[in-house]
Amino acid sequence: MMASLAELLHPYSTQEFLDHNWTKRAIAISSKDQRQFVQLFSWEALTDLLNYHQIPYPDLRLALNGKVLEASENAHLNHWFQQGATVILNQVQKRVPAIAQFAAALKHELGYGTQVNAYGSFPEKQAFSVHYDTHEAFILQIEGTKQWFIFSDTLKYPLPEQKSSSLSAPDQQPYLSCTLHPGDVLYIPRGHWHYALALDQPSLHLTLGVHVKTGLDWLEWMIGELRQSETWREICLSVLI
Repeated sequence: MMASLAELLHPYSTQEFLDHNWTKRAIAISSKDQRQFVQLFSWEALTDLLNYHQIPYPDLRLALNGKVLEASENAHLNHWFQQGATVILNQVQKRVPAIAQFAAALKHELGYGTQVNAYGSFPEKQAFSVHYDTHEAFILQIEGTKQWFIFSDTLKYPLPEQKSSSLSAPDQQPYLSCTLHPGDVLYIPRGHWHYALALDQPSLHLTLGVHVKTGLDWLEWMIGELRQSETWREICLSVLI
């Protein structure tokens, strides 16, 4: 079972990735047809989750033509699949033991929280319009092929509340366009705009989200600690007086 960043990035050097890509620039890494993620997930595993588990919205969502459908539409999965909607299943690490082990190993190595979502897409149907995420993302292609377009960031290192929906997408060409095949990996830094399109066959991929802590998180923690201190509460009071 894949259990380290080095294995995920192979054959790309981990040190080169950390020096040139981590939080800075997207990169697509070919597995050279190794199909290295077959033990993690499959269409069969996704079908079992949909058929035999009660998964509430928004952990189970549908998206089509750049929009996420309403929660009520989850009752009509087959209809929307026929229309080409993408199915999104959040937090599959809580439902699939192999993915739980994978996510936990990378969380231990990286030191940051991780979450894995699954995406099943149909040919030539776009789920989301161009957008960015507020976490680091590794795309693991499981089945089929998917074309990705990555654009530069317009807001450096966005915080979780700084969503792309409040900003305009960059008016420029993508700095990276690539087609992922089974076993390939794509890394997208937070804040980098992107969109994707399944090609001539259904596509299944996992997204490993890494929620990096920042200096602001440390400051928020420190403020919480200081709130418990009688001395600091007194100092703040005396300043106001």
